[in-house]
Amino acid sequence: MAGNRKHGFMRGNRAGRNGVGSPKGFYCEVCERQHGASVDRTKFNGQMMCDRQYYKLKEAEFSAQKSQQITLI
Repeated sequence: MAGNRKHGFMRGNRAGRNGVGSPKGFYCEVCERQHGASVDRTKFNGQMMCDRQYYKLKEAEFSAQKSQQITLI
């Protein structure tokens, strides 16, 4: 048996293809564009951004901290 309607299992070829439960796209406030559902996202400092922009921001932050440590030594 392909599924059980009493318990809410979907039957047939449409199972898993109707978009129920799949993540939606989002608007990246840093890129200022709409991203698809497959793009990872992070909420940082109250802004929703894609992980690409988040990693760029963190890398710049780490390099600034590292340059401060070098000048103190």
